[in-house]
Order: sequence, then C-alpha cells, then structure tokens
Amino acid sequence: MKDADGGDSPILNFVDFLIEAIELGEFEMVKQMANNDYKAALKRDSSLYEKVNQICMKKFDGKTIKAENPMAAMMSQMMGGMGGGAR
Repeated sequence: MKDADGGDSPILNFVDFLIEAIELGEFEMVKQMANNDYKAALKRDSSLYEKVNQICMKKFDGKTIKAENPMAAMMSQMMGGMGGGAR
C-alpha cells in the first residue's frame, strides 16, 4: 500500500495484513509478522507495538504477540510439573 507521498508504507501494509489475519483467525501469522517481518516498523513508535498487542489480545482470546521471557517460561514449566504429585 502506498503512503501519502506515493511510497510503500510498511505500517499500512502491516495494517492490511492484520485486518486480513484477524478475519481468518491467523494469530501465529500476526505474531510472526509483528515480531520479525515488521518489527522495525512497529518499534518506530513505542506505543504502536503495544496497540497491536492489545488488538491481538482482544481479537485472539487474550493471546499476546510479546515474546515470552525464557526464564519465566522455564520457571512456569518447572512449577507446573511440581503440582501433579500423588497425595
């Protein structure tokens, strides 16, 4: 998609993609695009990435595009495995 100056706009392209992905229920594709393909464009304005995340949380049942902290994931996995023991 072209911006007001006639050049290609990564943000407008991402918004077009985001709308289509929401309609198709393609959360993983949105996450991939936000964190890799359009990461630089979304990080130009710090609130933009957060707004996209809020949209995803609303449209994809609370799922977040934010990358999980590896240490938190490891702790969660360890704690989850501890609660299933015999009584």
